[in-house]
Amino acid sequence: MFSQLIGQSAVVRKGGVYKHCDLYEYKGQLFAKYNGGFVRLNADGKSSVEGVSLDLLAYEGPLFKNRFGHLGVVQSDGCTPLIAQADGTIEPLKIEENK
Repeated sequence: MFSQLIGQSAVVRKGGVYKHCDLYEYKGQLFAKYNGGFVRLNADGKSSVEGVSLDLLAYEGPLFKNRFGHLGVVQSDGCTPLIAQADGTIEPLKIEENK
């Protein structure tokens, strides 16, 4: 079942058309509701639908990239922690060592 991540959203783009979408989690992966369905989001800004790309990610919570580049909200083996910046870009999470 797709579970909505309340208060979390994204802007996706297809051609010159931008669409504000709610975010959902399914099996630990991150999806955007799009045209009556859901598209899986990738860390490189692409999606599971040809021509649909992630323009902005407004997400506060744990964020990971799996070995296939898919964005997820649940950490699993081999995942890289990421962070969505205030400007909507996605960067690797920098973990500082305790001093």
